[in-house]
Amino acid sequence: MQTSPYTRPTQAPLDPKTLVAPAGALLAFLGFFMPWVAVSIFVVGANVAGYQMGLLAWPVPLLCLAIIAAAFLPRLTGQQQLPTRIVIAACAAAGLLLVFFRIVLTFFEMRNSWGARYSFQMGLMLTILGLAVAFVGAFLSPAPPSRA
Repeated sequence: MQTSPYTRPTQAPLDPKTLVAPAGALLAFLGFFMPWVAVSIFVVGANVAGYQMGLLAWPVPLLCLAIIAAAFLPRLTGQQQLPTRIVIAACAAAGLLLVFFRIVLTFFEMRNSWGARYSFQMGLMLTILGLAVAFVGAFLSPAPPSRA
């Protein structure tokens, strides 16, 4: 029987633990575009989403996309160039640091505003939760096979 050059070799079944990190990254990516902070001054109010929080917040969705790519790229190419766990954990940790740094800056901005009330919204919570899940998911994925 002749095989076609376009068929892919069969792969091992996908372990559900490997989907934890990309699912967390997807959750954080969606949370980035939802409202992070609600601002109200007397009777006027507004919501500020993650993409409106300034240049410091914009690497967060890029890090989420890097987590998703790092989780699926070795499976799609069949090669393990980078240690996937380290890449996913580093991207999630960097995203969490950026989000927390943005929160601290927001607190300092709140101190100087007279009469304004701030509250954190669901998008910020989803972003933090998603990045934390991606960080934990980096260590749940099975270790790559050794090259012995």
